[in-house]
Amino acid sequence: MKVDPNDLPPGYVPQEFPKMKHHPKLGQKVVFDPKEEKALGKGWFDSEQEMDAAVAGKKAADDPAPDLDPANDPPLTGDGPPMNPPFPKRDDGGDPDPDAPSVNA
Repeated sequence: MKVDPNDLPPGYVPQEFPKMKHHPKLGQKVVFDPKEEKALGKGWFDSEQEMDAAVAGKKAADDPAPDLDPANDPPLTGDGPPMNPPFPKRDDGGDPDPDAPSVNA
């Protein structure tokens, strides 16, 4: 975040450290010098907004939009299980009752 020097109190000297670093899984951490910041490794950001943008960009790249074109679907072979299994048989030999509890329950 850039600060307008005119908004600072007289005599204020901006400092780079200490500063807060943000990680999507490890949370926040204060670092006190460049060596400590470097020791954190990759995946740390200077602001939550920067972190959120990077994470959103990674998710967008990892999860491309699904291919919804039916022309690209695999052919149907009929080798799989039935889409709608039959209703269980009634004990009295009548027609299956779709509201009856399963006989295997």
